[in-house]
Formats: sequence, C-alpha cells, structure tokens
Amino acid sequence: MVISIDWEKTRDGDKKMFDKSFDLHYLPLCTFLSRYINEKTIIEDLVIDCFAKLWENRESLNIKSSYKNYLVTIVKNSAIK
Repeated sequence: MVISIDWEKTRDGDKKMFDKSFDLHYLPLCTFLSRYINEKTIIEDLVIDCFAKLWENRESLNIKSSYKNYLVTIVKNSAIK
C-alpha cells in the first residue's frame, strides 16, 4: 500500500495530512539518523524538532525536490549542527 503525502495540503494548513506525514516518515528518519548518532532520545528529539519547524514554516517553504528527500536533508542538516 502506497501512502501519498500532498505537500500542498500540508502547506495550506491541513493538520491531518501533516500528521499522516509524521506517522509515515518518523520511524524511517529515526532509523536514518541512527547511522550517525547512537543516542535514541537525541535522534527522536531531532526528528520531532524538524517536523515542528516544518509545520511552523510550512507557508514559506518551497520544496523543489521530493518531499521525502527534503525531510532527509533537513534531518541530516539538523544532526550535523
């Protein structure tokens, strides 16, 4: 089953679509970060913070790549900082 995330709806304030995105991507993003960080709570905090910033700034974001790639990039950049 393929779950589609409509970024345009999320950007327009559709909280259900955003929650769907979080549910779909949270665990894979945590797994991705576990390659670089060994502390589970830090990984979880980083991913949650990235989603919070994404929601707060959704109206001004212009995602040019795929939504999934965008999420991976912001989580990775957050971990580097």
